[in-house]
Amino acid sequence: MMGQGITRDDGGSYDSIWKNQNRVDKIGGYLRSASKAVRTYSPDSLVAVQLETPDFNKYDTIMSALKNENVDYDVLGSSYYPFWSVSDGSNTIKTINAVQKLAEDKYGKLFAILETSWVNSLKNGDSTPNSIGESQDAWTNTNAYKVGPQGQVDELTDLYKTVLNNSNGLGAFYWEPAWIPNVAGWINGNKDKELADKYGSGWAASGAVGYFPNDKMYYQGKPAWGGSSWDNQALFDIQGHPLQSLKFYKDAGNNNKEQLTRLEFVNQDNDVVKTIFNKTVVGNTVSISYPDLDGYTISDNSSSYIAQATKDGIKTVQVKLSRNNNNQPNTRNNNNQPNTGNNNNQPNTGWSYVGGQQFYYINGKLAKNEQKIAGKWYLFDAVTGAMKKGFQKVGSKKFYYGNDGIMRYGKQKIAGKWYLFDTVTGAMKN
Repeated sequence: MMGQGITRDDGGSYDSIWKNQNRVDKIGGYLRSASKAVRTYSPDSLVAVQLETPDFNKYDTIMSALKNENVDYDVLGSSYYPFWSVSDGSNTIKTINAVQKLAEDKYGKLFAILETSWVNSLKNGDSTPNSIGESQDAWTNTNAYKVGPQGQVDELTDLYKTVLNNSNGLGAFYWEPAWIPNVAGWINGNKDKELADKYGSGWAASGAVGYFPNDKMYYQGKPAWGGSSWDNQALFDIQGHPLQSLKFYKDAGNNNKEQLTRLEFVNQDNDVVKTIFNKTVVGNTVSISYPDLDGYTISDNSSSYIAQATKDGIKTVQVKLSRNNNNQPNTRNNNNQPNTGNNNNQPNTGWSYVGGQQFYYINGKLAKNEQKIAGKWYLFDAVTGAMKKGFQKVGSKKFYYGNDGIMRYGKQKIAGKWYLFDTVTGAMKN
């Protein structure tokens, strides 16, 4: 799995980034480029986008923006630190469960916790202040679990149970289990920082001077890089001895081989309309009933996916969709001529499919030119009324209509190339 870095959603960062379309576009461009590189050079890898400080509404806003920006990714990753953002209820199991279900139900994404930890002590093991310690308040505290190795086990147990009980859950990464001092003790701070700079084991290194603000790199005129602000969250003590909590990763596992089936429902434009996840022990039968998808039917008329689970890992299966032509009025009469009304001489409104082309009638009249149907814009030939697809010129502007006839907006990948269309008018930008 390849992560694309941490996407900020906390405090002022959220407003300054996700409420600014220019910045959203810039982030979208970076992430699309990163995804393309992964797909090209490591095609078997999953692509993950990580958000931090779980919040249902903010995650929804960001994932919606990523969707509009056509960012290609498989996994929504999240941080989870139960000692931070306590008073607003962000870092709780309940919130994690909610954002995981959001990723599955609304966006069809896998889910993983890409960083989590808990404290083994409130004491500081070196001369660098810790992120969480004895000084606590309503926002930052250790009320959720006991302080110590047992608290670490309890936190991990609750987290893994929640994530893995959902069909799209992959698991969690502990960060950082081995970030302990090079030389423990406050009085050894200078030596500790010297070694941290040499071996790259500190929170920063001297190479960051000039790039990172000086008020962060220096404290009272002395170098502040190096050291660990996380030493009391490791799965080892400050001398490097393993704690009992490290055994969690041995004792909590099993020898089961499990297939996670990712069932993608794909339309004529190769857009994924819906994704369903299923976990089945290898050797058992995967059975997934197909949902009703508004406007579509299953191309082969099947009603479910049934197969033996054979892969220990993720298996992606695609189900092809066709546009749903049922319940459309009959727009041809016995002489194979277009109808202008039904048998009761009432005007028809709906789609007609003739000779491989699509037409639309409004109160019995053939739709022509631009038409808004069910909230979507379509283009029909001004003479024949046939629905148009692909690039089309309307006036002095150029637009793009997919195989379903619907006008496209924003960034679109067409025949392997990226194009940009106005998010309001749909006009192609130069």
